[in-house]
Formats: sequence, structure tokens, C-alpha cells
Amino acid sequence: MREYCDKFLEKNIIGDIFMKKRVLIRITSFYVALILVGIGTYVSVKTESEKYKQQIKYSYESALETLSVNIGNIEDALKKSVYSSGTGQLASLSVLLSTKAAAAKSAIASLPANSGELTSINKFLSQVGEYSLHLSKKAAAGEQIQSEERENLLKLSQTAGKIHSGINDIYTIYSSGGAWDEQIDSQNTSSQFYDDVQQIEHALTDYPTLIYDGPFSDHISDKKSRLLEQSEYVEPEFAKQIAADAIGKNPSDLADGSDSQGEIETYGFNEANDGFIAVTKKGGYLIYMRRVLPKGDTNFSFEQAEKKAEEFLEKVGYKNMQSNYYFINEGVCVINFAFVNGSTVCYTDLIKVGVDLSSGTVVFFDAKQYIKNHTDRNILTPKYSPEQAREVLSENLSVKSQKLALIPTASKEQVHCFEFTCTGFNNDEVLVYINTATLKEEQIFILLKTDGGILTK
Repeated sequence: MREYCDKFLEKNIIGDIFMKKRVLIRITSFYVALILVGIGTYVSVKTESEKYKQQIKYSYESALETLSVNIGNIEDALKKSVYSSGTGQLASLSVLLSTKAAAAKSAIASLPANSGELTSINKFLSQVGEYSLHLSKKAAAGEQIQSEERENLLKLSQTAGKIHSGINDIYTIYSSGGAWDEQIDSQNTSSQFYDDVQQIEHALTDYPTLIYDGPFSDHISDKKSRLLEQSEYVEPEFAKQIAADAIGKNPSDLADGSDSQGEIETYGFNEANDGFIAVTKKGGYLIYMRRVLPKGDTNFSFEQAEKKAEEFLEKVGYKNMQSNYYFINEGVCVINFAFVNGSTVCYTDLIKVGVDLSSGTVVFFDAKQYIKNHTDRNILTPKYSPEQAREVLSENLSVKSQKLALIPTASKEQVHCFEFTCTGFNNDEVLVYINTATLKEEQIFILLKTDGGILTK
């Protein structure tokens, strides 16, 4: 009997041990599987993250390479223009320069966001296309290209060479040194890249002043501010309060930044995370602002962004502004506003406002053209009627709407026009400006409507 009991106990103990081992194996297997799933998820997320970083890196590298190639082509074409004597060759080079300049500006727009603020390089590219076109038209009209104009082409070529060399140096650093990887990881790509390219901007101080019949002529953009001529200087503390009010913070939240002693004197203030705000020393006008916010999903439509921009303009003291064209880049909607004088839209008095589409916050502001051009005006009643102006339009255009506008030109500081919005071939939307005093066709633009906004060409 005892022997039977011993065998029974031994059998149950062995069974319990076996059951415990089986449970232990199951638990262990479960946790091992859980760990493997976790590792798999981590690897998958990390792989996607690395893939996304590589896409950003390749995009930036491609844009930088495109910029370098087109600047190099511009340098070569400008050199050829210096030696060209034939009308046909000059016209061909003019088309090439305009195309390459546009491609270079497009490449800049594809680089980190702040590179869009590289005003000297963008201005240079604009002048290259316009000046070459001006000389081409002059040659086509049978006029001789003067030695001074050829000297300008040579200086422009030398400036292109400086830009080309600088861009190549940056391309070498960012393509071989892992700089993109470090900055993408630190979420500081745009500001660091902007600082690097700014070194090139600082060197662009000696290329020629160009006086010619074009929308980017220096004798238009370099004139003194009408608005500030009659304004008094304000104290730095007063200017800092204006800057703080603009972004809804206390003056103590801002640090003193770089002041400008240029054509428009400004106080500069730095905000955390690379933000910058400038206020004019005369009059205390908010003239410029750039803020850097974390990127997020798009939560605001253009209409909502437009409303935010209008509210901001009212808040900082710019009234009677009307939105016109806009573009969206890297989650920021930049809207062009023009001052409205009675029934006339003054395209001379422009302000750009950028709204972050993830938060609805105004992150960009540029009122330089408004401050340069705005003044009290006595706009005369049009000499001719809209009906008479319509007769000047091409028979290939069908008028959709009309309004009065003040536009900048090279021959005059501003011209009062009828603005006709028309439909052309293939449903092209065309803007035509007819002088209200002479019925001269002053300007024509073709609207470009894309998913990223409405621009002109």
C-alpha cells in the first residue's frame, strides 16, 4: 500500500513539474514573441524614418546641384553676351539667360524655407533675365550696344562666378560631410543652411546698378521711402514693444538683434528658435518678421489663412489692404496684399504675409515695398472711360472683370491704369493694364493657377 502511495505521489509531482514547465515555456514564448514584435516595429519605424530623411536629403542635394549648374550656365552665357555682336545671337542668349535664371530661382525655392529670403541672389537672377532682354530688344531695334552696357554684362558674369563658386563650396560640404543628416536630426536644417548661404549674399555688394526699362530696375527699388521721410525716430524700447505686441509676447521675451543701417534703418530683435523681427527706426513700423515653428499637418485652408493674415495686418496698423495672389511652400501660405486708395488698388504698396497652415500663426511678414512707396495720393479721375480702354485690348481676349490699379513702371514711378482680367486662348487668364490717361498698354501678365497658389508670368 505504501509502495502504491509513493508511486502515486511521485507521478503527481512529476506531472506538476511538467505542467509548470509547459506554462513557463508558454509565458516565455509569449514574451519572446512580444519582444520580437517590438523589435520589428522599431526596425520598421526606424527604416521609414531613415527613408524619409534620405528623401529630404536627396531633394535638397538635387536642388543645390540644379542651382549650381544653372548659375554656371548663366556665368557662361553672360561672358558670351559680352562678345556677341549679332542681334540673333544676343536674342538667343537672352532667352537662355531668362530660362536659366528662372530655373535657378525655382531651385532656391526648393531648398530649406529660409533660403527663399535670399534677396540679393534672387534680385541678381531677376536682373540678369530682364537686363539681357532689354539689350536684346535694343539690338533688334537697330540700336548699338554701348561699351558701358557690355561692361555691365561682364560685371554680372563676374558676380555669377562668385555665386557659382560659393554654391559649389556649400554643395561640397553638404553632400560629403553628412551636414544634412546632422541638421535634419537636430531639426535645424533651414536656419543653418540659410546662415551658410548668407555668406554668399554678403559678398554681393559690387555688381552694377542697372538702369533699364524693366520691373526690377534699381532706380525703382532703391528710391528713398516716402512714408519715412516725414517720420520721427523712435527709441529702441518703443520698437521692442511693437515687435513683442506683433507676436503676442512680452518685450522681455525678445533679445536685441542686428540693427540695419541700410536704405531703411531698422532695429532688430531675436526670438527663441531663430525668429527675427525688424522695426523701422523712423516711425516705428513693423517691416519684417520671420518665425520658425515646428512643422505639422495642414489644418487651415487658404480662406482661413487669408483671414488670419488680414487680422494680423489690422493688428500691426496696416489698414485698407486687399489680398491678391498667393503661393504655398513647405506648409506656409504667403499672401500678397496691396493698399486700396478709394477704388484704386495700389500694386506699388505691397505687403507679404505668410501663415503657417498647421497652426494658423503668422510666421512671415515683409512690408518693405509698402514702406518704400506708400504716401498720401491724389489720384486723378481717368481721362478715358473703361469702354474706350476695352477697345485697345486684343481681339483675342474676352474681358471677365475690370478695376482701377496703380502699377509701378520703369519710366514713371507709378501709372494709373484700368486692370482687365481676361480669358485668352486655351482658357488662359490674362491681366492687361491700360493707362487711364493715354490708353497705352502698360503691362500684360498671364496668371498661373496651381495647387500651390496663384502667380503671374
